[in-house]
Amino acid sequence: MASAFSPGNITLFFGIVKNKDPMKMGSIGVSFAVSRGARAAAIKSQKAVIKVNGKNKHFPTVETALKMVSGRPLELSITTELPLGCGYGMSGACALASVLAANKELGLNKSRRELALIAHRAEVMHKTGLGSVTAEYLGGFLVRENKGSPLTAKKIRIQEKLLHYASFGTISTKKILSDAGKAVRINKACGDAFRSLHASGKPIRFASAFSVAKEFALAAGLLREKKIIALIAQIESRGGSASMNMLGKSIISTIPFPGSKSIAVSPKGAGEVPESLSEKLSHNCSR
Repeated sequence: MASAFSPGNITLFFGIVKNKDPMKMGSIGVSFAVSRGARAAAIKSQKAVIKVNGKNKHFPTVETALKMVSGRPLELSITTELPLGCGYGMSGACALASVLAANKELGLNKSRRELALIAHRAEVMHKTGLGSVTAEYLGGFLVRENKGSPLTAKKIRIQEKLLHYASFGTISTKKILSDAGKAVRINKACGDAFRSLHASGKPIRFASAFSVAKEFALAAGLLREKKIIALIAQIESRGGSASMNMLGKSIISTIPFPGSKSIAVSPKGAGEVPESLSEKLSHNCSR
């Protein structure tokens, strides 16, 4: 049995980069890896099985990623620490953790970069994400401005480390990415966001990035939930900064708020599972 971990990802704002080649399609924007994510354990099997949090699941993004790594059947057990479909890059994290674990279990000796590109390609093919895997692979707080270059980003040093989040529902990433009208609006808002972010010429901080992110979400027509808008206003009235996760009905904030949980920016990308968690995953796989 082999195991692996991928951090989740929170995107503050993004632009869609279209290309017929899935290895060049993706996104630009600002995003960061987080301390919670997905953990996967793989074991050789006679039949391919995917379990998520103990239950069998049809998971096309993960299934495609595994087929691109190897056609050999595996029993895969995934444990998620953040909700799927809520703007935490969990589809990408599940795919990345899964291919890392599969690579190790099957002794394929593929590089981390090669595996990350496979996870990215699977995400793009199934429209479950465009740029999540970049932060999950690299770790840290990233500015991504190079079109057509998945896994390429500029790491920004930050002082703030601990953040606070809450989720109130899901958004279909596939539905958003399939809407041509929304794509035009998103890309215009992304261009404006980058101009605002760089306007002062000062180093990028969470406060400024979150302010730009909120304006992006409003301009792109993605931030529409009155509850989330009101909660962001409350956080700002207390001196904090907050925005909506892309793409999900979730809030990420620089200060605590009622019902929030804490999460940290992860400086490290996907890799080994801590030993104490490996035992738990091994137990899940053997059930």
